[in-house]
Amino acid sequence: MLDPVVHFPWAERLAEADLADWVTVAAYGVAGFGAFIATRMAGKDDKVRERAFWLLTACLLVFFAVNEVFDFQTLITDIGKITAKRDGWYEGRHVYQVWFIAALAIAGVAIGALTLWLTRAMHWTVHLAIAGLGSIALFILARAISFHKMEQWFAQNLPIFNYGTAQELVGIAIVGFAAALYTQRRRG
Repeated sequence: MLDPVVHFPWAERLAEADLADWVTVAAYGVAGFGAFIATRMAGKDDKVRERAFWLLTACLLVFFAVNEVFDFQTLITDIGKITAKRDGWYEGRHVYQVWFIAALAIAGVAIGALTLWLTRAMHWTVHLAIAGLGSIALFILARAISFHKMEQWFAQNLPIFNYGTAQELVGIAIVGFAAALYTQRRRG
């Protein structure tokens, strides 16, 4: 059990959201709303699997919006670091990090393959949304790896945002665009 008076750096970062964070939250919200509308449209056509896909996508995007502000992965990292130091395996943490990232990558590939198989007969916009979700997943995995060089690249600034924010926004835009196309197809 963690000591309740342990200092969590995560709590200090909660108030540090900048413009890029809020734009990303708004983008997740808009794309999530679009996915929810696609859920309703799929329900009107009795497309049970497509409805389930869009509902899961909407929920995932809303979770990512909340996570953009609350940064749960940093909390988990902080808890892991405190636990590792307390239990004496912090110095050898790199082995555990490699195994964790490998497990994430394997799970991601397996989930991606299963998702593609389950959605093989669905409308092409579902596959476009999967590509956008894949882009977001790659961004999250790259951030989880947190190699110094990758962090430096993500932090480089573009005219408005850094590369990391830009890549995340592209994935969100693809999902939102796919939901809009799906909705328009169903209306037309």
